[in-house]
Amino acid sequence: MSRTRTAVLVAAVLLIALNLRPAVVAVSPLLAQIRDDLALGGAVGGLLTTLPVLCFGLLAPFAGRLARRIGLETALLAALLVLTAGILVRLVPSLAALLAGSLLAGIAIAIGNTLMPVVVKRDFPHRTGVMTGAYSTMISGGGALAAAVMVPVEHATGLGWRPSLALWAVLVALAVVLWVPWVVRARRRAAAAPPAAPVAPVRGLWRNPLAWQVTLVMGLQSLQFYALTAWAPTIFVDEGRSATEAGLLLSLAGLCSLVTSAITPVLAARSRTQYHLVALLITLWVVGLLGLLLAPGSLAPLWMALIGLGQGVGISLGLTLITLRSPDAAHTSELSGMAQGVGYVLAAAGPLALGAIHDATGSWTAPIITLLVLLVPLAAAGAGAARNRHVHGTAPADGSDGLLLSPDERGQGSTPIGPLTHPAERPAEPDPTAVRRTLRGTVRTAGGTALSGATVTLVDDDGRQLGATHTDGTGAYELAVPPIPCLLVCAAPEHSPVARRAAPGRVDVVLEPRAAPVP
Repeated sequence: MSRTRTAVLVAAVLLIALNLRPAVVAVSPLLAQIRDDLALGGAVGGLLTTLPVLCFGLLAPFAGRLARRIGLETALLAALLVLTAGILVRLVPSLAALLAGSLLAGIAIAIGNTLMPVVVKRDFPHRTGVMTGAYSTMISGGGALAAAVMVPVEHATGLGWRPSLALWAVLVALAVVLWVPWVVRARRRAAAAPPAAPVAPVRGLWRNPLAWQVTLVMGLQSLQFYALTAWAPTIFVDEGRSATEAGLLLSLAGLCSLVTSAITPVLAARSRTQYHLVALLITLWVVGLLGLLLAPGSLAPLWMALIGLGQGVGISLGLTLITLRSPDAAHTSELSGMAQGVGYVLAAAGPLALGAIHDATGSWTAPIITLLVLLVPLAAAGAGAARNRHVHGTAPADGSDGLLLSPDERGQGSTPIGPLTHPAERPAEPDPTAVRRTLRGTVRTAGGTALSGATVTLVDDDGRQLGATHTDGTGAYELAVPPIPCLLVCAAPEHSPVARRAAPGRVDVVLEPRAAPVP
């Protein structure tokens, strides 16, 4: 892919990410006015922000199925169009239309949330950390932007809250314009490619302990974020601050989160394990929450800054772990659906639970202590998810990972290392319950330099792919070895590939530079 096309793809991906929060967050600054205009009670008013978050969780597991059925690019385009419809339907002057708009926005964002890690894993395998940092920063930035500008925009334009909310459709339209060429290109490639067997999803992740550890990290950090986003302003108002001051303190947390959202994925991708980032996350939140509990007065900006830094680490680490713990894009799709499905359901319960605890106790002490206690399972899950391991489900029957193929690769077809057999003639897959032992090692140049992003593939003696991954920032890789004879194939740009017989244990590979062609 040329540099120009890569730049356009990066811009499209980041613009899609920028649209994954404003349609939901923009309602919060205007909620008091919306409730007054429509005479809404607190429960219905809260539903306007809770309903989309529930959609994030309940619909996330279905996003991968949609992508397999109509294609990854088309699925994301459909999400953008549904998001546009959800934003514009709010112009209709009725409560039903407002709720329908929130529902449509939640459906669209659930698809985008789940499939964005798949795009990063597939199209940027050598820049996973950088791209995850960039798009998670855009997600956080989109929410912070919506929270900051909605009231000033409404006052400056005099349009009222309905047209002001509808203005976000312009930003979605820009993303559609940038993404449509990729959809067209993908469909042309798919039409030109030879017919492929249907791709089965990866199964078995819901029984995988590592997958659950990643899921709990995503869910528990999301719960902390949404619970504090919902109630922190109220905590400060109850302490005697004005609503404006409380909103500024919440905005401070959002701004601080942008810093760590950008840095965390890069640090995570460069390390074999992420224990240090889990420790940083827990430390920031423990200090920040204890500060709110014990000294919420003049030091409140410091506590919210620390909490915001923690929020940036939390969301970006949760998203990065989904890609780092997945050996390929098919596993990324399923793990993303699982982690975000369970995660956002937990997140939606957070504000409701904290509100109920406050109502029962009459103070904010017990809710803050509850958030502190929930950091214990988050730390435990984080310690497990931070290990240098891959999740493993039951692979697709055709040996491919389906979503891993880019439009270019789908157009060219796959090139096996050995002879092909007809799908009906292929032997049955190994028993998925059989023990899979681990093969790990490093890939380096002859000079000893670690090769980050090198492709490491396991194939059987007939050339069918059994597993694949990419080396991390230290050149390290890890794969589960099935109980059948197979080869380890290592390749990197501008280097000659190497194939070795695979066996459980450790294999360090040295790749020689590819010889220059003879003139």
